[in-house]
Amino acid sequence: MVAAVSRAGGFGVLGATAHSPDTVEQELKWIDDHVDGKPYGIDVLIPENISTSGEKDVTWKSLEARISPAHRDFTRNLLKKHGVELTTTNVADNQPQPFDARRAMEVLEVSFRHPIKLIANALGVPPKAMIDMGKKHVRAGRRPGRRQGARACARSRPALIFWSCRAPKPAVIAARCPRWFWFRR
Repeated sequence: MVAAVSRAGGFGVLGATAHSPDTVEQELKWIDDHVDGKPYGIDVLIPENISTSGEKDVTWKSLEARISPAHRDFTRNLLKKHGVELTTTNVADNQPQPFDARRAMEVLEVSFRHPIKLIANALGVPPKAMIDMGKKHVRAGRRPGRRQGARACARSRPALIFWSCRAPKPAVIAARCPRWFWFRR
């Protein structure tokens, strides 16, 4: 889908939150082979604040175990009341939590081996390590503070964009978001 969107003139973005470094390498290689040189990006989710911050080796299963039986019953009853069928997916016991910052950084390291043009992290301000990694791989450009600056940067066709925003409506991110980090090759 990412390659098709980019080839059609859009900007395809691979959602990489659930990927391991190995699987993101496979996906990006395939995209590189099928995107016809068009730009594309990657989306990693590293929340600015997360209740598991500082904990090591948090897995889906360990998070699931934290949900009380009362909350599970409430959720099942609410879904049933509104005619929504509850479906579940089996995950491996060692599957990392979905918003693991360490794993996201490993995925980014792999991503920089490919010609990605955008890194999206829409759950808050990107961590310093993420910005430093971008600077290591691409020469730093400028960070616009106003709408006119963002438009000027967009016209300059940056080599890589870090995107992080708390805008209320994603459709107006470009006009309202002060947290755009731009890097030029």
